[in-house]
Amino acid sequence: AAQQALESAAIDAALGYVHTAATLIGTSCWERCPELARELGFVHAQCLLLEGEFEPAGRVIDHLLNHVHGVVERAAIYVLKVELLVLACRYEDAVATAGEGLRLFGIHIPAQVTDMDVEQSYGYLLEMLGSRDIASLRDLPEMRDVTFEAAMGMLSSMIASASFIDDDLLFVLTCEMVQLSLEYGICAASTHGLAWFGVALAHQYKAYE
Repeated sequence: AAQQALESAAIDAALGYVHTAATLIGTSCWERCPELARELGFVHAQCLLLEGEFEPAGRVIDHLLNHVHGVVERAAIYVLKVELLVLACRYEDAVATAGEGLRLFGIHIPAQVTDMDVEQSYGYLLEMLGSRDIASLRDLPEMRDVTFEAAMGMLSSMIASASFIDDDLLFVLTCEMVQLSLEYGICAASTHGLAWFGVALAHQYKAYE
């Protein structure tokens, strides 16, 4: 009910459902029903973000990270934390947090991107592309691996902050998104990554066509 209220933008109602559910399941919810506790905490944090209550939202998110251990589930919480930091205009913290989340998947985006990082990322991407043209990208299969889809969501969450603080970082992370899409297929975040890669490529190499 809380999720449905949230989706209908009935934030006060959603918060009411969350508080009622938390009262009913009690303080031992993480031991007795961890999945429900995670879902309640996630909806609670989303509601607080929409209300502009950043500090309490941050506390709920940190509480979730202390209790949730699955990689895909933790990634969703990290994305929420990145969103909080972006809304608070803490772009460097948002990038650092996204980088921490990406390490769950073994993806390492350097904190300080060098010219060599840019060249290596682009060179590897060009190797993967080979002789394929842009039109061929529409024939890529759908991404079926939820782990890589979660990684793409994490990378996507990093784009807004990177666009404000470091053009080289934006280029490297969008290269990573294109590479993952080529290797594992297309997901919702791929459209975000491909579009921003076009922007970053034009800026970095003056490649407008």
